[in-house]
Amino acid sequence: MERRRVAIIGGGPAGLMAADTLAPACDVHLYEHGRALGRKFLVAGQGGFNLTTSAQGPDLLARYRPAGFLDEALTAFGPADLRAWLDERGIPTYVGTSGRVFPRKGIKPITVLERIRARLVERGVQVHLEHAFDGFDAAARPIVESRAGRAAIAADVVVFALGGASWPVTGSTGIWPALFRTIGITARPFQASNCGVVLPWPASVTTAHAGKPLKNLRVTAGPLTALGEATITAHGLEGNAIYPVVPALRDALDAGAEATVRLDLKPTNTAEDLLRKLSGAAPPEYAKALHLDRAQLAVLKAFTPKERFRSPDSLVQDV
Repeated sequence: MERRRVAIIGGGPAGLMAADTLAPACDVHLYEHGRALGRKFLVAGQGGFNLTTSAQGPDLLARYRPAGFLDEALTAFGPADLRAWLDERGIPTYVGTSGRVFPRKGIKPITVLERIRARLVERGVQVHLEHAFDGFDAAARPIVESRAGRAAIAADVVVFALGGASWPVTGSTGIWPALFRTIGITARPFQASNCGVVLPWPASVTTAHAGKPLKNLRVTAGPLTALGEATITAHGLEGNAIYPVVPALRDALDAGAEATVRLDLKPTNTAEDLLRKLSGAAPPEYAKALHLDRAQLAVLKAFTPKERFRSPDSLVQDV
């Protein structure tokens, strides 16, 4: 039986995985508009290179929007399957305290990317760099533009792995929905996902603490909650404890409601635990008694009226 020719447009993580999956049964041609594959790996690696999560079952499925859209795919190939696939490539992983999965210490993002590239070469995937998707011809065949000019792709099947609009430098420019509209295909508008949140910080927080982390934090928005770390920025907060609750904030804003973020600076302590720590302490000693660092204290004071801060019963509800 003649092997089918498959064209994959987009050389990011999704395109690379699609190429690896299809290569044993098809002649795969991978088109990437940049000079190299997988550039988002390298950008993501600058801020902590988590490859997946340890979440499973309903907890995993609930992290993706719109609800149900990826349930079948995530059930068929979940985080455990991805970790096994990476291990076969010589990339052992471990689960961090936040539940995120990282390459074993000492393995850099470029190493992960090189081993995936090598796997594709081994499987006979044909890679075409500097080939940018540029719309469709009259027969609705995708067109790519390269140094040789514009040409329609001849393939039995075309897989589009074009990404969103988050990082233009990596190729995620978000221009493709307009190209699809020319052949009558519409896409949902892009929405913020793994992004920071804007908060009305007073100058006392941003001037002295922008760039500092809030560690061991629980963040809650609507029905979603996450444990981890958040970084104070000039505009608000970002980090692994923020990103999982963004869908709830987005849903609230889309509904015209107020979007509220709740921060728990001491998520492993009950109110009774905190009251015991404050027992016998005067207000100037409260921060030390509760083991609050300067950044945590600044955030707490920014949203806690003085009279509540001086009252132990009120303060433990606000920490």
